Amino acid sequence: KKDAHINDYRADYMEKRTMDRKKDDLRLLFEELEENPNDPRHYYYIGQTYNLLSQHELAAEYFMKRYEHKEEGFLQEKIDALFEVARNYNFKLNKPWEECEQLYLKCYEMDKTRPDSIYFIGIHYYLEKNYEKAYTYMKLAFDLGYPIHAQFSLKPTLSFYFVPKFLCEVCYFVKDFQTGLQSARFFLENNKKDDNKGLYYIKVEKWPYYRDWE
Repeated sequence: KKDAHINDYRADYMEKRTMDRKKDDLRLLFEELEENPNDPRHYYYIGQTYNLLSQHELAAEYFMKRYEHKEEGFLQEKIDALFEVARNYNFKLNKPWEECEQLYLKCYEMDKTRPDSIYFIGIHYYLEKNYEKAYTYMKLAFDLGYPIHAQFSLKPTLSFYFVPKFLCEVCYFVKDFQTGLQSARFFLENNKKDDNKGLYYIKVEKWPYYRDWE
């Protein structure tokens, strides 16, 4: 046989089967937790599973238990647990921004090479049209780059697409044209015009003359 054909589609029964499996995962994880409460990883994976089940209150609760556990364990996992608490509070549970911001900052303080928590502070101020504050955090995230040693749960698109995308825009408003040009070039070097980023690619190509930013 020379060829194979695969139909890739979403099916309700498959999604139900996946969710049922996650519920069984929870049962097994709680059994593991009862047997070995001194292993902080159980709390982390319980939080992850609740996230997948869209039970965000419980996800945040167990991620926080992972973060506060007396055994530090793997530091990047601990950071990611607190980061997930912040994101759940921020985007799912509608907690006050001040509370979310403090959690993001705590993540950054644990590892000042990771740009993810700083980016989410920046994007909040960008959406609020507070471009001065957005610029401060986006530029820091851009300067940090993509930390090879800390890839745990860290998506490359954040550093190579989203950060330079928003930074070159806010640079227009704060009139930092040198950083704006630098971030625009970085964006163009790491993204293609003919993929799903094409529309924004055209905007960045015309930086700083794309007047829609005004």
